[in-house]
Amino acid sequence: MLRGLNKNVVVVRDTGSDLFEEAIFIVKPQAAASSATLVEEAKKIVEAAAGTPPRKKKWAKK
Repeated sequence: MLRGLNKNVVVVRDTGSDLFEEAIFIVKPQAAASSATLVEEAKKIVEAAAGTPPRKKKWAKK
């Protein structure tokens, strides 16, 4: 059992995914940002993760 554990979290329920219902972000203790800023940052991360992965660079042969 955990006692005395206190973490701030941001829950993004609209992930835009057919597979994931929600995303949960644990906020760093030293984060000094407003709730709106935290939510916007979490949404940016979800949107970036849902996008297509970057292509791997092919090395040119000499």
